[in-house]
Amino acid sequence: MTYMKTIENILSNSLDSLLNVHDSNWFEKPIPEKWSKMEILGHLIDSANNNQRRIILSQDKEDLIFDGYDQDAWVIRNNYQKANSEDLVHLWLLTNEQFVQTLRKLNSERIEKKHTTHNFDKICFNPRSAEDEVNLSYLIWDYIEHMEHHLSQILKNYKKTNSKYL
Repeated sequence: MTYMKTIENILSNSLDSLLNVHDSNWFEKPIPEKWSKMEILGHLIDSANNNQRRIILSQDKEDLIFDGYDQDAWVIRNNYQKANSEDLVHLWLLTNEQFVQTLRKLNSERIEKKHTTHNFDKICFNPRSAEDEVNLSYLIWDYIEHMEHHLSQILKNYKKTNSKYL
């Protein structure tokens, strides 16, 4: 299964469940310094935006070195804890649909091109050693793993896809 189809399946399989999370469950924090489900979903929107940006920037680069971002600051500054849950679910859906559209435009040669200059040891959910050869495909599948990790925190019975690449 392609990463685009995998993301589309995750979106379609999760949408109803996300829309059916009871409002009171969205805002509960396990402990004050941990994210609520609402903030986790917001973080997934931030992650989609940052990874889409990386993919777009990669088209003009000879390396795979990308900016990181302060995840906690983004969650706070985007004020996800005060968002409307239905609006945020739809924003998550639309953001990922746009990410898939960006992925559709990628040249397969560019996606699979191996790079030795990267910072996947710093920006990936499943970090790779700075000495490893990596490609954009790894970054995309890493994004998917990251998204599913957090969806399983939001949805009790979330079933991860069987498309493990990493």
